[in-house]
Amino acid sequence: MADIVPRPPSLGEARALDAPGRDVWDLASLLPWLGFFCAGLAPEPVFYALRDWSHVAAQTAFVNTSAVITVAFSIYLGIFAYRRCRGNGLDEGESQSRAVTVLLLGFLAFSEIPAYGSQTEVRTLLELALRFREIPSGTYRLAVLFMGWSKLLAWWYLGSLVVRYHLFGRRDAFSRVPRLLGAVAETTPPVDAPPGGIEPPSRPEKWRDESRPDA
Repeated sequence: MADIVPRPPSLGEARALDAPGRDVWDLASLLPWLGFFCAGLAPEPVFYALRDWSHVAAQTAFVNTSAVITVAFSIYLGIFAYRRCRGNGLDEGESQSRAVTVLLLGFLAFSEIPAYGSQTEVRTLLELALRFREIPSGTYRLAVLFMGWSKLLAWWYLGSLVVRYHLFGRRDAFSRVPRLLGAVAETTPPVDAPPGGIEPPSRPEKWRDESRPDA
């Protein structure tokens, strides 16, 4: 009698098996992520608050721009997405393309275009978008609205990925991110490819003169 090979558990069954011991860590991981995204939503006042809290003067500070928060958060989130894709079984190219997508969305979600109303008041991009009626220039008003809504949509999308990953146990959340570079590479034909995708007939290695009879 042949031995019966047990069927490996499916992805849903595997989630159900390790869910009790994993939920505590996932819920605890959401707390630093919450601070991460709150700081990225308005990096300009966070940067100045951290500089004042550390008692660093503007003249002696090594960095005097909130762009360091934008760059650092975006790179970290891109690396996190890459590692999650690799852990989910995707190859190097698939993981890199999705990580680049998350990286670019991070630059948009954590971006800041500050406008100084006075020496002590710093108006962030979101504040400008909410008070767009006070902007006298119509072109600048439309640009602020576009950037503000784009920032909110990118921030919301990236936050939903983290919530799906930790709170709902969707380990494939980052693996389902659309590929920007991969989609462009797939739709671009090779340089030496003929038009229409039709390959020319192959040339025989040795031509034979049909007019001459065989010896």
